[in-house]
Amino acid sequence: MLQREGFAALYVNRAGFPDGAAGLEDMLKQLGFTRLIESPRGDLFCVPLSQGKLH
Repeated sequence: MLQREGFAALYVNRAGFPDGAAGLEDMLKQLGFTRLIESPRGDLFCVPLSQGKLH
């Protein structure tokens, strides 16, 4: 769905989530998005959409 709209990745700022995006990260992993690219500080992560069950 997101790829059809032209998105190639999700870029997430953990500070925007009360749980530090742990719930979102778990859900993405359950959907097959196991490759997370994390910033050195761990406050941001990117998930390429060329993997998982959404494409």
